[in-house]
Amino acid sequence: MNQSMKARVLTSVMTSAFVLTGTMGTAWAGPCDGMDSQLKKISKQLKTVCDNKDKLQKLGITDPGFCDNPQVADAAKFAKEVVSAWNSIVGNSAAKIGARQFKLGKGGNGTIVGSTQRMWVSNSIATSNSLTVKVNEQAGQAKMNVNVCVVDLKGGKPKLKKQVVFNGSKKEKKNTSESKTIKVKGVKGKIVMVKISAARATTNKFKYKFTAK
Repeated sequence: MNQSMKARVLTSVMTSAFVLTGTMGTAWAGPCDGMDSQLKKISKQLKTVCDNKDKLQKLGITDPGFCDNPQVADAAKFAKEVVSAWNSIVGNSAAKIGARQFKLGKGGNGTIVGSTQRMWVSNSIATSNSLTVKVNEQAGQAKMNVNVCVVDLKGGKPKLKKQVVFNGSKKEKKNTSESKTIKVKGVKGKIVMVKISAARATTNKFKYKFTAK
C-alpha cells in the first residue's frame, strides 16, 4: 500500500473512530485496561470502509484488489499500524491515541474531556519497591477514577494496586484544585501504569497534573 493511500484511509478511519470512542478511548473498561477495545472499534471502521464501494471511491481508491491486500485484510494488524502512523504525527500531545509515556520521578499532565480516559505508562521499570503518585486537579468537575497499576516484564495482565476517586461528592466538585496521594508497594522491577478515566457519562472535563516518585 503506498503512502498516499494509507494517508487517505488513515484520515477516514481515524475520523470515524474518534466519533465512536473519543481521542482517548472509552472510559468504562477495567481499571487497568488499555487500548484493546478501541483497536477493535477502529478495525470495524476499516471493515466498513472496505465493504462500501462508495466510501472507497470518495477516498480516491480505485484498485479493486485494495481490500484484499494482506495489510488490509488483517484488520487488527492494520488498525495498529494506523494508530502508530497517527501517533507518529501527533507525538505525545493530547491527540495521541492510547498510552502516553512518563518518566518515573516525574509525571505528566493533561485534560480528560467527557466520558474518556488516558493511560500513562512508565518508560522504565521501577527501581524501588514503593511509589507515591500525587495527582493534582487543576480544573473541571467530572467524576474521575485514578488507577495505579503495574505489569511484570515477564508478561501477564496489568494488576491494580490502588484507586482513588475525584469529584465523587458535591463538596469535592466545588473544590477544583483537589489533591490526592496514592502510595503503593510491590512495584520494583515492574512497569507502572497510571490510568485516569471518567467514572460515568459526563460532558464535564478534568484537568490534571501528576507526579510518580
